[in-house]
Formats: sequence, structure tokens, C-alpha cells
Amino acid sequence: MTTDTASLDADQKGAWESFLRHDNVAVVGPAGCGKSRVLMPCILDARRRYGERAVLVMSWTWVAAQLIGGRTYHSFLGITPHELSKQRVLQSIMGKARIRSVLQQSRVVVIEEAPTFRSRHFIQLDFVLRNLSAVHMQGRPWGGRQVLSAFWG
Repeated sequence: MTTDTASLDADQKGAWESFLRHDNVAVVGPAGCGKSRVLMPCILDARRRYGERAVLVMSWTWVAAQLIGGRTYHSFLGITPHELSKQRVLQSIMGKARIRSVLQQSRVVVIEEAPTFRSRHFIQLDFVLRNLSAVHMQGRPWGGRQVLSAFWG
């Protein structure tokens, strides 16, 4: 992965600058337009600022996750792809100290190929992260974490 932002076009630089302002960012564009070129410096910057464990980089598929140095959604949550309610997912995570710790320490969530996620998975993840956040952050979306996502469109 590269941290080179000098070669980003104006729209990509706008997304990068929004990320640096700690805004939630959606990078949208067709295949091959450079969404990953924006994600990669953001991921590296967040890892440098907060530490490796504080940045959740995920995708629905293993292949897409590997392209940006991440893992699958199910791997992060330590669950299988079965249909589970958000409460059951949280209950499962509460019994897994390592996974719970990683999720609690997270500060940034990067979701590659976001359209491959069903809406219920966004709801599950938001629910889990809110419940694992400090009490004063539980009312905020994603438990106060910064979210960076890529969509094709």
C-alpha cells in the first residue's frame, strides 16, 4: 500500500481531506476509477495515528479485503455467515475476549465494496460497535468511530 496522495485527482483529494478532518467518507465511482487509491493512504494514516488494531479494514469477500490489507466482515466479528440477529452477534462477541477487545479499541472502520453487504450487516456492525463503546459514545453512529466506505456507482 502507498501513502502517496500527490497523484490523486481533485475528487480523490477531496475525499482524502474529508478523511483527515475526521469526517465519515463514502468514495463512489465505477470499477477502476481509483477508489482503492483513496482508501489505501487513509488506512495507512489511520494505522499510523491510532495503531494497527484500531483500524478495522473489511470487505465482504476475502479477495477484496486482501487488496487493501483487511479481513472479511465475518472474520472481524468471529462469526459464521449464518443468519444471526444483532443481539446474538453481540452475545457471541462478548464471549470472545480477543475479538471484543479489537472491536472496543477500534477508531476507524473501512468498508471496501460496501454494496456487497446487505443492510442488515451494516445494522449488526453499528449495533455491535455502539454497544462496545464507552457509554457516552453509544448514542453516536458506529459508537463514534470514523467510517470510510467504497461504493461502485
